[in-house]
Amino acid sequence: MMPHPETAPTLLANSIGGTFGTFLLIMGVGAVVYYFLRGKGDPPKAVGEPKKTMSSSPVKSKIFRSPYKRCPICAAPADKMTQDWDGEKKIMWTCGYCGNASVQVLKDSK
Repeated sequence: MMPHPETAPTLLANSIGGTFGTFLLIMGVGAVVYYFLRGKGDPPKAVGEPKKTMSSSPVKSKIFRSPYKRCPICAAPADKMTQDWDGEKKIMWTCGYCGNASVQVLKDSK
């Protein structure tokens, strides 16, 4: 169906206005979505800042199994041996009876 020649310029003007209005509507919705999603991101962080913060509490004490079945000096059982862990790689084992001390060095496991 062909439009009447007198209404053709009016239809052309309405279709341009409608197209421009639709364009502005789509751009407005896009801007709202863009700014909404942009705000949901993580806050900016300083360079070199760790992702997880370390706790300020001291290293938790860990109980190790005695590597000795008996004290090498007085033959006291292993349950009488006490440990003193430095928190890193060394454990000092001390006999509860004779006071003999020996050092165990822990190995890194990968």
